[in-house]
Amino acid sequence: FLENVRHIFVADDLTVVNLEGSLTNATEREEKLYNHKGPPEYVQILTGSSVEVATLGNNHRLDYGEAGLAETVETLENAGIDYCYNQVYLVREVKGVKVGFVSVSAYDDGDGVEFFLNEGYRVLRQAGCSIVVACIHWGEDKMYIPNEFQTALGHKIIDMGYDLVVGSHPHVLQGIECYQGKYICYSLGNFCYGGSRNPADKDSGIFQQKFTLVDGVVQVSND
Repeated sequence: FLENVRHIFVADDLTVVNLEGSLTNATEREEKLYNHKGPPEYVQILTGSSVEVATLGNNHRLDYGEAGLAETVETLENAGIDYCYNQVYLVREVKGVKVGFVSVSAYDDGDGVEFFLNEGYRVLRQAGCSIVVACIHWGEDKMYIPNEFQTALGHKIIDMGYDLVVGSHPHVLQGIECYQGKYICYSLGNFCYGGSRNPADKDSGIFQQKFTLVDGVVQVSND
């Protein structure tokens, strides 16, 4: 599924994906319009393509209940892939630099996500993270322009002190904003998506961010 971009993922220091669905054999599913899952062996798609981190803060994490989530987490752990969602924050060391991740779902205007964002920022900075990234599930399906909630929350996250915001959920590409010298990537579209065999809009993208530390201070590259 990812073989044509594997060379890109291998060349970077860290590849992060939004894993929107369960890797489980569970059959009891939540009552909703769409339920996403794949067999646990599909984790090889990630491990075979140099994906190191999967964010689970999305509206399909519990499609197959707590059992589906538990099997997904176990599958990722056994494969050596780190993950994060809600209060499960992640610290990953890259070239001696600690990078922290918070992943939350605010697609329904996310009451309560600011708690996780604030607490996650505090916990990760206390853990010695020089770079802190927010991965957030938000916005409206098939809307190409971020809504007011996304913009306001994106700005608030940067104002909290985060170094990068990466969004998902709208299923189409949305814009990238430079705010206070830092980037908010509102939506990357359907990059590798099993929810539809033939989505109407197949445009998608890889967002790459280069960080440099100078005397312990993060410098954001504009390349």
